[in-house]
Amino acid sequence: MSRDQTRSSGAGQPAPRSEDALAVVRQETTEARNLSIRTEHAVRSLGGEIRQLQRSVDGLERRSFFNSAVAYFLFAALTFIGLLLFFRASVERNALDQALAAERITTLEARIAELETDLQARRESEREAWQFHELIVAERYEEAVERFGQVQGRLQDRTTVELFRRELERYRHRLAEDAWLAGRRYAGSGEWAEARDALLRSHGFAAVVPYATERAWWLAESLHALRDYRAAASWYEEALSPETLGRRDAAVGWFRMAESLERSGQREAAVAAYETFLGRFSTHGWRATAQQRLSGLQARIEAERRDED
Repeated sequence: MSRDQTRSSGAGQPAPRSEDALAVVRQETTEARNLSIRTEHAVRSLGGEIRQLQRSVDGLERRSFFNSAVAYFLFAALTFIGLLLFFRASVERNALDQALAAERITTLEARIAELETDLQARRESEREAWQFHELIVAERYEEAVERFGQVQGRLQDRTTVELFRRELERYRHRLAEDAWLAGRRYAGSGEWAEARDALLRSHGFAAVVPYATERAWWLAESLHALRDYRAAASWYEEALSPETLGRRDAAVGWFRMAESLERSGQREAAVAAYETFLGRFSTHGWRATAQQRLSGLQARIEAERRDED
């Protein structure tokens, strides 16, 4: 109730109206006090909530700081690990690159050494080829032939080697023929050692020649005269194998081959040679000697066999 209404009611009504006003005032005061108490309680409650909220905020801040610290530590650790792995990978890559570079250097050095060796060999080949050419120009054919056998494996140019070989083949045959004719002259004059040397030199220059059979026969004759019976038997056999000798020379060859075999201790081969001589030359003047020697050889061989038994 408002004051104007109270006044108006108090003017026209009796005193009990004042008591009502007081009651109303007391009621309002009580309500105000209750409201104040409730407000105080609310403020206290709000303060507690604020403090609780503050504690929560502080906890969140601490957790946030801890999480930030952990995150920073993890970031730093991961960054360090990443850098470490990158560094190791770089080191390994550099080591691999160095190893590859060293291998490449070694390969190149080996190649350089090989090329230097080839260059030196080529220079040596050219020098020897020039020296060989000078021998040919100077018509020192025998020396050229001997030298070619020593240097042909070291000559680099195959075309040059082939040209030299063809040219020397002609020189060899010329030298072989000259030595063969010299050997014949020595043999004709009874100079058997000189004949042997010349004929062997002829054979060394060229083995395959049209006069090879006759050369072998005269070489065998020279060796027989010098009492080199084992070598003589070998050359008699070579001279007789093509069967191109005349009948007279063939008869002498078979008899002297048998004699050379006998005197060099090859008894069974000597027996076969004497038998061939007797079988082929039925009217030769040496038949009696051949038969006598054959019988003696057969008797000795038979006696040796009995002794062994």
